[in-house]
Amino acid sequence: MQERRLMGTWPALALLAASLAGCGEGGETAARAAAGSSGRAEGTKPALSEPCTLITAADIERISSYAGAVRREVNSDSVCWWTVDGQRLGVSISVGRYVLSPFLGGSEVDLGGGIRGRRSDAGWLNQIVLPDQRAITLILDGTALSLGSGKGEYRLTLGDGRKVDLQEQYSAYARTIAGRLR
Repeated sequence: MQERRLMGTWPALALLAASLAGCGEGGETAARAAAGSSGRAEGTKPALSEPCTLITAADIERISSYAGAVRREVNSDSVCWWTVDGQRLGVSISVGRYVLSPFLGGSEVDLGGGIRGRRSDAGWLNQIVLPDQRAITLILDGTALSLGSGKGEYRLTLGDGRKVDLQEQYSAYARTIAGRLR
C-alpha cells in the first residue's frame, strides 16, 4: 500500500523540481466546473504576492468534489498549499519567474488576455505564464491519485467517487486562475 502511495507522488515531484527552478522573484467535467463563478468581486484581481488568492477553498471544493479544503502553512511568500480530506488531494500553487523546462516537453495554450498556459508532455496544463514572464505553477498530489493504463497517465478519484484523468483537473485549476487574472 505504501509503495502505491509513493508512486502517485512522482508526477508531483517532477513538477515541484520544475517549479522550484522558476521560484524567487517577483457527470460534469472539471473543466466545465472551473468555468463557474470566480468567487471574486467584479473589478478586483488577486495579488500575485498572495498566491492563496489565486484559488479559493470554494474553487477546490467545486472542482474536486471534496469538502473542507484547508490552507496549510508554508514558509514561503511565493507558495500556497491546500489539502482536502486528510491528504486525499493536495493543491500547490507557486509564483515565480518563468523558466522554460525543456525536459518536461509540452506545448503552449492561449488562455486569453495575454496569458499563456504551458502543458507538460503528459498533457497537464500545469503552468500559467503571464505577459511579464512571471509564472504560476500548479502541483496536484495526494492519495487520491492512481496510475492509469498508459505511460504517464494518472487518474484522480474525486470526492464523489468519480475517477477522472489528471489532465482534466490541471486544466480546471489553471483555467480558474487565468479567469481570475484576466
